Amino acid sequence: EEHRVGAGLTAFLTTRTADLGLYLAAGAALAAGAALAGGTGLGLDELTAADGPWLHVAAAGVLVAALGKAAQLPFTAWLSAAMQGPSPVSALLHSAAMVAMGGYLLLRMEPLLAATDWAGPTAAWVGALTALLLGAVAIAQRDLKQLLAASTAAQLGFVVLGAGVGSVAGGTAHLVAHAATKALLFLVAGAWLTALGTKQLTALRGAARRWPLVGVCAAVGALALAGVVPLSLWATKDEVLAGAREESLPLYLVGLAAAALSAGYAGKVLWLVWRPVPGDPANDTDELDTEEEGTRRVGGLQQAPLVVLA
Repeated sequence: EEHRVGAGLTAFLTTRTADLGLYLAAGAALAAGAALAGGTGLGLDELTAADGPWLHVAAAGVLVAALGKAAQLPFTAWLSAAMQGPSPVSALLHSAAMVAMGGYLLLRMEPLLAATDWAGPTAAWVGALTALLLGAVAIAQRDLKQLLAASTAAQLGFVVLGAGVGSVAGGTAHLVAHAATKALLFLVAGAWLTALGTKQLTALRGAARRWPLVGVCAAVGALALAGVVPLSLWATKDEVLAGAREESLPLYLVGLAAAALSAGYAGKVLWLVWRPVPGDPANDTDELDTEEEGTRRVGGLQQAPLVVLA
């Protein structure tokens, strides 16, 4: 199907183009390392010792590569297009593996960001603005997977914000907690798509009531995404925002607004999937089976990983 192939090509070209930043950073590290006695300049602990402009070139290259992989501004579009893939693929690549690499790179390279007077603040502001703007995009979505895709970029924004302000512990914890939370929600979306043949939010009204165990797991994931005490993302967002507050009050306020938007789109999902459907939902087929033929059941093997992740 051409539109799916096109989505894959968009993802490939965007991330590969951003990855050129790593080649730029490696070249700058090698050039700077030529002046180091006994070192190549490529060691992670050597990057901050780069002299003069090479330090800034290396930081810029790492920043571009990480922002592209993590689907941060201005590279966010590829992640939305990649939602054409199957839900289990989204649960792995778009929650825990592929986009997470961008956040991991910045967290690992935080000393390099801090060694310049611009890379850390740039990363922090890009992360905060991505969390804010993509949070607004998520609220406007009518497709569950598209909502989760926008929220993934938004939540990775908190990781990038943490790296930018030096809150490495908070950013790392958020990276791990978000991976479990978002993998859960993507698998829930896949289970409902298989059962009902659609992932449109209006058609998923009452889906949580039809399969209560799936609905409860989805509620745990959505409440964690919203930052509700005592679930995981509440603690990790709090740690990142505490670091942002120490760095800059405007930065903290943008991050706080982004956290509020997280609660908004998570609440939207919860309200729709738990909302009762008048009459017999089995007879309401007008909005079902619009993307594939639904099975009208969710098997036990589909539910087992949801319980583990919840």
